[in-house]
Amino acid sequence: MSRYPEEQLARRLFEALQRQTKGSATVQLEGRGVHWACVVTCKDREVVIHVFHYPQGEAEYLLYFNGPDGVHCADARIRSENDAIAASGAWIGGDSIERMYTSFPFVDESKRTFQHIEQQVMSHEGLRDSLSSHLNVESGDFYDLRFDRHPRACRVEHGYSRQGLEAHFDWDDCMLFQVVISDLDVLALLVKRWLVEQVMPSELRKEFPWLEIGSLADAYEQGNPIEGEFLASWDAIEAFFGHDWNFLHPNRRQFIQALRVRGYDRCLRAGQSMTTFILSRSRRHGLQAQSAYVALMFGAEGLAIEEHTGTGRVTRSTLPDVSVTTEVEAALDRLVQIPIG
Repeated sequence: MSRYPEEQLARRLFEALQRQTKGSATVQLEGRGVHWACVVTCKDREVVIHVFHYPQGEAEYLLYFNGPDGVHCADARIRSENDAIAASGAWIGGDSIERMYTSFPFVDESKRTFQHIEQQVMSHEGLRDSLSSHLNVESGDFYDLRFDRHPRACRVEHGYSRQGLEAHFDWDDCMLFQVVISDLDVLALLVKRWLVEQVMPSELRKEFPWLEIGSLADAYEQGNPIEGEFLASWDAIEAFFGHDWNFLHPNRRQFIQALRVRGYDRCLRAGQSMTTFILSRSRRHGLQAQSAYVALMFGAEGLAIEEHTGTGRVTRSTLPDVSVTTEVEAALDRLVQIPIG
């Protein structure tokens, strides 16, 4: 008996598929640890069924329906073993995509949901001729839909844990506000106002008072997008280091606030890697190999500083206390001189 429920579920599914196919198709069991799948093959068709298990005791099956040469044709994510077996049998038996959609509404359910949203939004007056739209596969059965009119965009994506769909409204690839999609007519109106008519965030606040539009949007409207993004990154990092972590120096949040008083939050991006506080001149989150940055580590007994030049040279020093000293300021002042990248 395996200690992994995924293997137990996969073996049970494997046996059920063997009974169903009765030798008319090849059924294989593949996997190790928590990663298991059953593969059913017949002539030029194949179904790959990945098996998952969740702490609540629920099983989940991710199916990929493939055609000749392994070309992906459709997918499905369901909780029912019986449905997985039935859909697998229908595909291996030669059913067309159209018939699969009719017999098993869960096949390509995510993709078809996004296609429906795209069709409904673009059917509104003045949108089809003014916007471009793209349906993309993120990975597996995760899709996203994007409406574009430079420099703005609206991205429709799965919400947290796939609970509903969300629309993210961007300006220069920076999300300024988001909504949970409940009414496609409202979504179409927001898309029209944001992308086609390019109205400002302050106007949207008045027109849709229920929208949660933060101060970053104001920075974009006032022509200070980079400073706005930097300030938002410091807000997030101050909240992050505000957690009650006894293994870090207790003055860490006061240290961050002291840097903000000195104005570093307007010219440096704040981020973190684990519990290391990182400051850079990066326009967006994510450092490149050639990025210059200063890493600050809040030890229980002091502050460790690493100054990375972006050329491979690293200067390290340690201070006995977590406070803004002339040494800290000098390192950050050198960083501020580097162009934003």
